[in-house]
Amino acid sequence: MLKLQLKSCREVDFSAADLTDGNFEGADFEGSKFYKTNLTSANFRKATNHHIDVRTNTIKKAQLSA
Repeated sequence: MLKLQLKSCREVDFSAADLTDGNFEGADFEGSKFYKTNLTSANFRKATNHHIDVRTNTIKKAQLSA
């Protein structure tokens, strides 16, 4: 399985994408959209500007920073 790793993701539409196990540590998500996105076990530690609605996205076991 390919594991996606991104560092800058500005203005990207991730709607309906499967980003399972993705590594987005430290990435900038300014203007990016998450809707019905599978973020299972994804790493978002130290990522910035992400607005992920837990009601419309799958975030089971995702790693998020406060």
